Amino acid sequence: MRFFVFFCIFLYSLMLRYLHRHNTKRNHNMAKTRHLQQRMSQRSIQQEWLDLVKRFGMDDGDKVVLNQRGIDCALDTMKKLATQLQKMRTRGGLVLVQEGDDEITTYSINSFQFNTKQRNNNATYQ
Repeated sequence: MRFFVFFCIFLYSLMLRYLHRHNTKRNHNMAKTRHLQQRMSQRSIQQEWLDLVKRFGMDDGDKVVLNQRGIDCALDTMKKLATQLQKMRTRGGLVLVQEGDDEITTYSINSFQFNTKQRNNNATYQ
């Protein structure tokens, strides 16, 4: 259980870094006003939280709102992501071969090592 908690915290930090980079690239014209910076400081609101509000919140006119239901949905998404990553980890990771925008093939990292070992074993029996 302790591993799962640390794993979720790790995934959360990775997601925040990704969102920060992604939102920075996408919203590079969005300037923070002095008013916003002051309110963030006074209310102990972090920039990563605002990134999550932008990512998972609902538009409400000129506002974006992330309520408890939205937070629960985001947490469910993270749990599903954690499950998928754990499945990928059992395979030793995945490789995606691509050229430009075309995805050519994919394979598990362990499958490549297994096939190499299997070929070596077959060669010794022949």
